[in-house]
Amino acid sequence: VIRFMNQEGGLERGDAEWGPFRIAVLHYASDPMTFFSASTLYRQPAWLAEPRAPDVSSALRWYPVVTMLQLSADMFVANSAPPGFGHNFAGVHHVRAWLALMEPKGWSPADIQRLNDLLSQRDRDSGH
Repeated sequence: VIRFMNQEGGLERGDAEWGPFRIAVLHYASDPMTFFSASTLYRQPAWLAEPRAPDVSSALRWYPVVTMLQLSADMFVANSAPPGFGHNFAGVHHVRAWLALMEPKGWSPADIQRLNDLLSQRDRDSGH
């Protein structure tokens, strides 16, 4: 029923059928609100393990206490990140989820590309 995805996909689950009731959750690995946990105080979070998601810097390292404080500070500015990072979701990243959830009739690949182009332009124009 529930599948998770990031900007690169993730709704596909091999041969598993997805029933008529579907929920898609879009999240970015760089979103401190999604992945904040008090356990970061004393344990490295799984999202810092390799391979890392595309928006988690390879320069980021875990340090007890310090990393949790950094995440806490990041939550205050998570909405000011560029579209597609932090807690600022890019419209273009919702298209795959929308297609998988709604299965719209009559949409051609050209229609989908036009929608992607429109949302990409809107994200670029958003001022970030």
